[in-house]
Amino acid sequence: MSYDTSVAEQFALLLQRRTRQQVLIAAFGRFALKQIGRPALMQEAARLAAEGLHASFAKVLEHEAATDTLIVRAGVGWGPGVVDQVRFPPGATSPAGYAFAMGVPTFSNDLPNDHRFGLPKLLADNGIRREVNVVISGETGPPFGILEVDDTADGVFSDDDVYFLESLANTLGLALERDRVNADRDRLLDERGILLSEVHHRVKNSLQLIHTVLTLQAMDAGNAATRALLELSAMRVLTIATVHERLYQGDSFESVEMQAYIIGLVEALRVGLADMVPGRSIALDADPGTYWPPRRAQALGLILTELVTNALKYGKGEVRVRFAGTLPPGGARLEVEDDGTAQDLDAARSNDGVGLRIVRTLLDEHSGTLTFVPRPAGTQVVAVFAPQPTVA
Repeated sequence: MSYDTSVAEQFALLLQRRTRQQVLIAAFGRFALKQIGRPALMQEAARLAAEGLHASFAKVLEHEAATDTLIVRAGVGWGPGVVDQVRFPPGATSPAGYAFAMGVPTFSNDLPNDHRFGLPKLLADNGIRREVNVVISGETGPPFGILEVDDTADGVFSDDDVYFLESLANTLGLALERDRVNADRDRLLDERGILLSEVHHRVKNSLQLIHTVLTLQAMDAGNAATRALLELSAMRVLTIATVHERLYQGDSFESVEMQAYIIGLVEALRVGLADMVPGRSIALDADPGTYWPPRRAQALGLILTELVTNALKYGKGEVRVRFAGTLPPGGARLEVEDDGTAQDLDAARSNDGVGLRIVRTLLDEHSGTLTFVPRPAGTQVVAVFAPQPTVA
C-alpha cells in the first residue's frame, strides 16, 4: 500500500496550525481575565491574531460613534502614525469598513483585484495582498469594531482561519463589554453619590431653616411655657440636623464607622451646649471598627444626643459617654452617666417626657432597651441595641 507523502505532510502542518490557534485562543482568554486596561487588551489581541495566521500585520479598529468612523486602536507591523490616528469610514471604501457595515466576516486572498471594496492607502503603501476582517461584538449593545489581519505574502486564508479570528474577536468583545459595563456602573455610582450629597445638603439646610423659624417664634412667645416649648422644639430640630450632617460626612453612603461618627457628634454637642451648661464637660470612650447602616446609626445618634442633653440639663459634674460594640456582631451598648443624684434622675424622667418617648420609640424600632441605673456616686442611663447584621 502506498500513500502520498505530500498530503500527509500538509495535513500534519494544518493540524499543527489549528492546534496552535486553539492554544492562542485559550491564552488570550486567560489574559482577558486579568482586568487589564483596554489598550493592552487590544494590543494583545492584535499580536495573537497575527501570530495565529502567520501574518505580518494585524490591527484592532474601534467604532467611534461620535464620528461614525473606525479608528485604529492597536496594531502589529504598522509604522508610526497609525495607532490612534488612521480612520476608515464604514462602507465599501475599505475591507474593515465593509465588514463592519455588513456585520459579517470578510476575507480576500487577492486584495488588489477584489472589487467588493476599495484598497485604502494604508494597505496599498504597505503592500498588503490578502486580509481577514471579523466584527468584535459583545452580548449586548452595538459592535465595538473590527479585528483585522493583513499579509504581504501570497497565500490562502481559509474558513478555519476566519473561525479562529472570530473566536479571538468574541473573547475580546466580551472583555471590552465587561469594561464598558464596569465604566457605566462607576459612572452611575458617581452620579448617585453626587445626587445623594445634594439631597443631604438640602435636608440639612431645611432643618436649619426650621430651627431658625422656631427660635424666632420662641422670642415672640407671650408666656414662658410656650417659649420653653418652642425653644425645646428648636433644639431638637437642630439636634436632628447635627446628626444628619455628621451621618453623611464620610465617603460612603452605605455604611457608617461608628467611632468617628460618635466622636464628631459629641464634639458638636460640646460646642452647641457650651452656653447652656457652662463648666460642664463630656468625656467619650467609643470602640473602633464598628460599621452600621445609616438608618441604625442615625437612631443611635439621636438617642445619644437626647441622653447627653438630659444629663447636662438635670445632672451634675462630668458627663461620661461609653459606646461598646457587643457580641454577637451588630449589637451595642450605649452608656451615659454623670455625678447627679437620684432626685436628678427622677427630674430627667419626669420633666422631659417627650425626649424619653423619642428615645424609647427609636430603641423599639431596633429591638433595643432603655434602663435607668441609680448609683451612690451618680446616675447612669443604658441604651442597648439588639444584635443585627453589620455592614462591612
